[in-house]
Amino acid sequence: MNLPENIKNNRKEMNLTQEQLAEAMDVTVGAVSKWESGASTPDLSTLMALADFFQTSTDALLGFALQGMGADEQAAVIKQCTGDRAFEKGRVKAEKALQNFPNHFGVIYRSAVFYEMLALDTDDKVAFRKAIGLYQRASGLLEQNTDREIGLRTIYAHISQCHHCLGEYEQALNILKAHNEGGMYDDLLGLTLLKLDRWDEAIRVSSESLMENLTRMERSAMVLWNSLSEGKGLHREARDLQEWFIDLYEGLYPEGSCYLHKMNAAIYAGCAILSVKLEEEDKALVYLRRAKAAAEIFDAAPNYDAGDIRFYHGRSATAHDDFGSTAMEGILQTLRQQEEPERSRVLALWAQVQAE
Repeated sequence: MNLPENIKNNRKEMNLTQEQLAEAMDVTVGAVSKWESGASTPDLSTLMALADFFQTSTDALLGFALQGMGADEQAAVIKQCTGDRAFEKGRVKAEKALQNFPNHFGVIYRSAVFYEMLALDTDDKVAFRKAIGLYQRASGLLEQNTDREIGLRTIYAHISQCHHCLGEYEQALNILKAHNEGGMYDDLLGLTLLKLDRWDEAIRVSSESLMENLTRMERSAMVLWNSLSEGKGLHREARDLQEWFIDLYEGLYPEGSCYLHKMNAAIYAGCAILSVKLEEEDKALVYLRRAKAAAEIFDAAPNYDAGDIRFYHGRSATAHDDFGSTAMEGILQTLRQQEEPERSRVLALWAQVQAE
């Protein structure tokens, strides 16, 4: 990148027009236009003033890439140092990059992450403060960001974590509460409330976070076991995952019926299908009997109230699904969704279990 491009890019990063930059530098609009087109070059004193105005160095303004790596490459090095826990090297790289690219999102964000990880590793309070400042700067440059995994919520979570580690729990709490759309920060809120001895709030928030994460795990597990079986033919591994999830749900059963009985009935049906694919029809019968037992418990006293699931102490919540109006219908719906020849085989086994 050369001087004309650097002047133009720095101006745009500050959301300035050529007229506004000309006014700030006490030159004509034509002069700025010529700098950016390469028709003329600012003199040394103006160059220094430009660098100061853009909060960068004259080296960077002239084209730091000619003397070393560019901003993106520097950000990548800092990220690598963070991952490698190369803190001494990383500190040098981060400081140099921040000096030369003070308005580059990637450099600032990766430096912020570096200083946060350094602080966590060494309990360096100064590094936590530096990380907070860098995250705040990065939040104002998000329009430069091209990484879809990074957003304003990500940055707020990092800032809150830094305050938390500094023992500034009220500040951490306020940041999380202000940006907790959809309860995405409930787990972090719970940790912070715990530090403040606000037990009732911590219990409620953590319960709701646990239930939300359980729902997400369920969706992810369904995708994974279907992909393992249908996409890769790994039927046994898929069934093992289903069995693990059944055990998890059973650990959350209350004394009576709950929504998880209906969910497990459908998962047991899935285990039966996979057993048929594995030519293990005896096991398929065992799974179908367990599916029937779970379905009978639920259908005898249908209960969609999340408040009746063990360990849940959150706000009132009602479960919803598309597994049929009853658990028995859900089992049949799951079995009928299969392709032949497994469909006919597993339905025949289900008819046998129903007749018992």
